[in-house]
Amino acid sequence: MIDKRFISTKYWERIFEVNNTRIITKSQHLIPYSFVVAGHAYGEPGGNNSGLFPPFVDSIKRETSDREISFLVLGGDVLRAPSTVNYELMRTQLGFLANRVYIAPGNHDVGSNQDEDLIQLFEREIGPRYQKIVYQEDLFIFLDTNNLLGDRGREQIKFLRETLRQVTSDSITIFVFTHHPIWWDAEARSIEANLQSSNESLYSRLKLWIEMEGVFSNLKNNVVMISGDVGRLPNQETIFIERKNNINLLVTSMGRERRDNILIVNVSDGAITFEARSF
Repeated sequence: MIDKRFISTKYWERIFEVNNTRIITKSQHLIPYSFVVAGHAYGEPGGNNSGLFPPFVDSIKRETSDREISFLVLGGDVLRAPSTVNYELMRTQLGFLANRVYIAPGNHDVGSNQDEDLIQLFEREIGPRYQKIVYQEDLFIFLDTNNLLGDRGREQIKFLRETLRQVTSDSITIFVFTHHPIWWDAEARSIEANLQSSNESLYSRLKLWIEMEGVFSNLKNNVVMISGDVGRLPNQETIFIERKNNINLLVTSMGRERRDNILIVNVSDGAITFEARSF
């Protein structure tokens, strides 16, 4: 089931809407900064590239030659076949940004079930499956939304609660990154009323979103949540923004060799703006 908001009939209108969004913040960033978000970075599912999607690599090179990029966030499905060799290829492709990459892993990266080999490879090559960082006083949270059943789900809910309890000022912007757009899983939403689902993975992601939305809506902070797994199907939109009070929900993705894009996020004194780059 595909959420109707993502059917790809208004791609350039979506680009325009994202690029004209301005989020007013209480932050006083003396030094503005920018970062890039890219989803489904290995590109076309039917392709054969071992590393990152070549047009994406070209796009990153152009952006980093034109401006200072603080870091890169990859929204999962980074490599079609993760291996030590392919991770090294990825780092070579990213050049000087390679040591400033954060990943919200997808099923290709850590598996959709308890794939210990993939998990261990990811943690060895990249780091924790979910984590937080603070950059210029803003909070960045990276989650693993691939199988949230049982302990794997409870661990991240506990991590999320503890992390948000440490937010002491409403001037801090909270950025959250996931592979799945867990806030629009249409099939999961349809079973919210009876709290049962034949698709346990979808339901577990819905439970995480309900937890997150409840916590975020009680904060005065701006929340920006960005997901990167919507471009793989022919009729899915690859760029989108939706705003719910203090929660700003975006997607950006590659995957069909058309309508591919990356998202540049600019944080400055008092505002957050976006630049969707199509290629």
